[in-house]
Amino acid sequence: MLGDLDVDVLFLATPHEQSREWVPEALKRGIRVIDLSGAWRLTEATNRAVYAFDDADASLAAATQEQAVYGMPELHRKQIAGARLIANPGCYATSIILALRPLVAAGLIDLTRGIVADAKSGVSGAGKAPTAKTHFMSATDNLSVYGAFTHRHTGELLEQIGLEASEIVFAPHLLPIPRGILATIYVHFREPQSRATWRVCITNFLPAARWSGSTTRRCRRFNTRFEAAMRTSVFNLQPMGNAR
Repeated sequence: MLGDLDVDVLFLATPHEQSREWVPEALKRGIRVIDLSGAWRLTEATNRAVYAFDDADASLAAATQEQAVYGMPELHRKQIAGARLIANPGCYATSIILALRPLVAAGLIDLTRGIVADAKSGVSGAGKAPTAKTHFMSATDNLSVYGAFTHRHTGELLEQIGLEASEIVFAPHLLPIPRGILATIYVHFREPQSRATWRVCITNFLPAARWSGSTTRRCRRFNTRFEAAMRTSVFNLQPMGNAR
């Protein structure tokens, strides 16, 4: 039917397993796919294991996976432009990757001391299937951890930031609000950092040369807000733990 309608691009907001079945067929018909599920985000089999995919044709699934590009333009802008299959990033993963990737790439973080990503989302982020945890009586006026050490977005953090599993603890929490995400990330720097260093990290990661006109102005406003936040939230600890 899609071929008869002369479809060029197909957006899939389907369960992971359904995307694993439909995407190869769409690609076979010459249709570009943007998939919003977690079906094609992960390149490493060990990271995909959390989904427990049972593909009818394992070789076809592997060939399809090789065509997938992780759909985060801040990391893969050039590859996305020509990709036949774009795997939309996970919500938690986006909030953490954009915060950590510039710092890790610049070598500012002491990875031997570990990273803690303390993330919280609204109830809609826990999926649409009703569960005891998302029931009104459990969620309202409450804060709870879920998916600790087993959350499906962990693999995205490892692959896209370039971390080993032993270098980060990802702790997702459920907030009694409809939607939204807040990721508070704790790191140890190799040495004390200044606001200027943070500015360099951000501008190198999101070069202003990629924008023009009103978009450039929005980027400048983003940098201003980012720097203001860093002035109030970033501090260094002396060996005895006193802030300075």
